[in-house]
Parts: sequence; C-alpha cells; structure tokens
Amino acid sequence: MTRPTERLRGAVWDYLEHLEPVAEVVPHFDEFVPDLNAGTPVVLTDGGTRIAVIVAWDVWALQHERYLSAAALSWAHWRSGRFEAAAFGWDVLRLLRPPMQEPLHPIAHPGEDGVPMCDPVDPMRSAGRWLVTTASGAMHLIESTGPDGTVTATRVTAGPAGDDPRYPLGTLRRDNQALHVTGVQHQSGADMANGIVIGEDMYLYLEPLDPAAGLTVRRTTPVVAIEKLPEVGTRG
Repeated sequence: MTRPTERLRGAVWDYLEHLEPVAEVVPHFDEFVPDLNAGTPVVLTDGGTRIAVIVAWDVWALQHERYLSAAALSWAHWRSGRFEAAAFGWDVLRLLRPPMQEPLHPIAHPGEDGVPMCDPVDPMRSAGRWLVTTASGAMHLIESTGPDGTVTATRVTAGPAGDDPRYPLGTLRRDNQALHVTGVQHQSGADMANGIVIGEDMYLYLEPLDPAAGLTVRRTTPVVAIEKLPEVGTRG
C-alpha cells in the first residue's frame, strides 16, 4: 500500500499526520448504515479534542500504518465550529443523526420481490421538481431548470439541531435551505451511475458546507419514493 499523496490534497495528508488515530464504534452504526458495516468508524483526536471522523472499508490502513486508502474513503473534519471535507469526502452528518433501529418505510429493491425496474431520475439532465423520500423518513425537494441550468436540493424534514450536544454538526445539514447541487448519483453494482432510483442510496454532490471545503457529498438512506411535482405556478 502506498501513501495516496497523488489522490488527496497534500494539506489534508499533512494535517492528518499530526493526529492520533483512535478507533471508536458509533452506537447503532451497523443498523443505521447497513451497507457500511464492513468498516470501522475512526475518530481522530488532537490533544484529547475530537476533531475528525473517518469511515472507510479500508480504515485499518489508517489505524495501523497511518496510510489513507483512496478506496471507499469517507473523511470529514470539524474544529472550533468549522466543517471541512476533503475532495473525495462524504458528509459526516449522517453519523450524527439519531440511530435508526428500523427503517420508517419499507425498502424496495428493483428487480427483487416483484418490484419492477425503473429508469433513474436525473435532475442534472432533465428539468423538473421531485420530492424524494428515504427509508429514514427524510424528504428532499430536488429542483432542476435543466442540463444548462441550476439544480438545488432542500431537505424539508428537520433533524436534530446544533444546540443538541449529541449532534454538534446538526446545523450544518442546512434544513429547509436550498443547496446548490453539482451532481446526483446512485450505486449500480460496483460502479456509480447518474440519477436517483428507488431502492438505492442517493448521493448529492453539494456546494461546500464551509468556505474552506472543496466539496461535500451527502449520502442518504435508500430511496423509497420519488414523486414528480408540478412546476411552480401551474395548476394540476
């Protein structure tokens, strides 16, 4: 295994070199993110201050050799109220929501149990408005003006806010605030594919949640419903 200095920004690596990696299991993590249960959440501390969380399938490399694997890497960092994400990082906020013992909605998997396959809804290529509901009960309003226009995502269901000490990053979810979207994908087998499909997690490539961040990627629980909404100002 080699140090992925070519893949991750040097500043990120230099920063992590001065941290002490500490393994920590997030309560109910397997139930909340079942497809990530092969990885172990790692909390990085600096002088006893919890400042970063890394979740990855290859996280053992960081624990034992202080090397970062570029495969399936999730990285997020907060310090003094700031939030930054590496170029390939995922949104750490999903680790800070209340543990979900069971999905609020049944998860349908297209192609299984009589559920028909469906074409992805791709807001990056088609204009429209969609209300996307996930297994956790979260609802996201996706609005697009077309391929050459603007795409936004608004989480319209509120979660725990930052005033709850258990969820110090809750306010960074930007509930009820339209966030600029640069990409929407889902996982198809071993690859990523464009668009949203029922039965798969939705990946939203968002504007940075902090001015110092390069990118924020928010991954939801599996999508259970996609409702096409009328255009604003139309009657149906």
